[in-house]
Amino acid sequence: MMSGRSIKVIPRAAQTMRSAQGKVFAATLKTVAVFSFALIHSACWNTLPNSSPSPSPSVSSTSSSTTTNKVASGGTIAPTPPPTQLALIGIQSVFKDECSPTFLLAARDASGAAVPLAASRNFTLSYLSEFGDDLSASAGFYISPTCTGTAVSSVTIVKGDAYVQLYMKPTLAGTAVIRAVDTSTTGALSTAYLRVSVSAYTSVTGKPKIASFTPREVNITGGGTLTISGTGFASSVEVLIGDQKCTLPTVNPAGTQITCTIRKGKQERKRF
Repeated sequence: MMSGRSIKVIPRAAQTMRSAQGKVFAATLKTVAVFSFALIHSACWNTLPNSSPSPSPSVSSTSSSTTTNKVASGGTIAPTPPPTQLALIGIQSVFKDECSPTFLLAARDASGAAVPLAASRNFTLSYLSEFGDDLSASAGFYISPTCTGTAVSSVTIVKGDAYVQLYMKPTLAGTAVIRAVDTSTTGALSTAYLRVSVSAYTSVTGKPKIASFTPREVNITGGGTLTISGTGFASSVEVLIGDQKCTLPTVNPAGTQITCTIRKGKQERKRF
């Protein structure tokens, strides 16, 4: 007989059950541990930098991204309007002490198309030598096609218009440059220049005078007929469009009209 300690006797069947329950519990713990490790491993696999892509199937996103392009109706990107430029278009050769044919001070885009102004703009006009000397005193600019009235040193293209017609009457022979400057304080158009050759006419048959001509615009590919109307045209006349000769010039018996064939040019568009 033993004292101070008690001994609890567990039947064998109960021990077997306890042992079986322990195995089940241990197996359960092992399964939980393996499942937890798989979750941790998967999370680390997907978050480590420079890791291989996750084997799980990818899902494409349909959300739209932010863009700075303006989209017009219909889903197409609206084109950016080309910048407006200032241009002097027309005469390149005139006669001393004669009123010149018309020339234009025009607003147009990079392709040469006319651009009506959203607001009126004022432009100053200058007549310069090839070296930049001011020769304005030797040439007047006029709105009148007969170069009468007061000469102007500035002109305005009014709102909604794309150009203004001008005329000039030089008193000095030689090569000079017409300059037009936008006086706007903000958003001024680029300065425009036009080189002009002024010749002193010496023919004994009289001075030819151009009243009008068509067309005002020709294609670079050439072709078509240029018709010039006026007075005093001689049969030996020579017609230039820029630096290109107009071929087969023909003068009518009265000396009031010239027709010639337009040659292929060097520029994309030539406008008079």
